[in-house]
Amino acid sequence: MNQQARPGVSEIVTFAAAALCAALGLFVSPRYGGATWVVLAVAALLVWQGLVLRRRRTGPASQT
Repeated sequence: MNQQARPGVSEIVTFAAAALCAALGLFVSPRYGGATWVVLAVAALLVWQGLVLRRRRTGPASQT
């Protein structure tokens, strides 16, 4: 597996935090009356940020 195909540490941390937020928003928050939509919005923002990091790392500028 080459360096381009392997995810970076920042990507792994970002996607793990997004998964945690999604789990909290879908399973924990509704049980305790929390603001589910806020937690899911944070999860969506983290997924978007992770995709931006990945695109920036694997984009055409980094292949030179």
